[in-house]
Amino acid sequence: MRSAAWIVCVKEVLETARDRRTLGSLLLAPLLGPALFAVLINVVVTRNLSSLDEPLDVPIPGAEHAPNLVAFLNARGIHDAQDSQIADIDTAAAAVSTGRRDVVLVIDDRYGEDFGSARAARVTLIYDRSKSRAASRIERVRSAVSAYGQQVGTLRLVAHGVDPQLLRPLIVDDLDVSTAEGRSVLMLGVLTYFLLFATFAGGMHLAIDTTAGERERKSLEPLLALPVTRTQLIVGKMAATICYTLLALALTLAAFGIALSRLPLEKLGMSASFGLGTALTAFALLCPIAPLGAALMTIVASFTKTYREAQTYLGSCCSSRRCR
Repeated sequence: MRSAAWIVCVKEVLETARDRRTLGSLLLAPLLGPALFAVLINVVVTRNLSSLDEPLDVPIPGAEHAPNLVAFLNARGIHDAQDSQIADIDTAAAAVSTGRRDVVLVIDDRYGEDFGSARAARVTLIYDRSKSRAASRIERVRSAVSAYGQQVGTLRLVAHGVDPQLLRPLIVDDLDVSTAEGRSVLMLGVLTYFLLFATFAGGMHLAIDTTAGERERKSLEPLLALPVTRTQLIVGKMAATICYTLLALALTLAAFGIALSRLPLEKLGMSASFGLGTALTAFALLCPIAPLGAALMTIVASFTKTYREAQTYLGSCCSSRRCR
């Protein structure tokens, strides 16, 4: 029984290796997850950190009413874009809504009068919250304006002989004891889903081809006529599926190891030590899933009549397992 099942396994492995199209899909699927993950991380770094240090040009209508505020913003890398088409709140809102500007700071015409009196001077920050790519720029401008307001308020209290600490009855000190590795768990935890997807996707095409594919090609009946039991056939086909499943898992781990070593995680305050030891540990932990997945996919595909029907059933089955 073992020798017959082994022969069936070797036969399926070799036939799949000869089929370049099927082999290419089996080997390409494990590389899509690491590539997508690397692109997502780079997008996050670009959107959140690219505008923190570089100069930021923001239209400031009414800048002549608040020269000290404008100078304070210039010292923090926020400069007046001097857009002649933006003169008031209405034109600023139109520029932001059309996407021509990400954020506009409008200074009220009565800013100078209110600033020198007991009334609070007013500025308007115009932005579109639905544009996530501009979130870092908006927060940068908001923080700078708030810092200027706090600085002016503190100086006014000191000028009137009032201790500014009287307005702070409670001081909250933040002490973050998390490590770079611990912070990386929040984002790198998605690796588990990519690895599980690669484990199932690596053997799905082979499981379909050795069951529904052979039935559709009319090559399953001659195979059943040979002096091999159905148990030997199913065990051999499952063993071949397990081989390609483990190969896909190994390729995915290797690709993630290369991708994580090149990602700028340190800019996000994270670090990922995804070395050989970690990859081998992950491979050992996910190995038991390969036989279970191969058995499930082979059994489900064996009840279908066409290749397309098997793809439909296995696709929905794998999706439901990922959702869990």
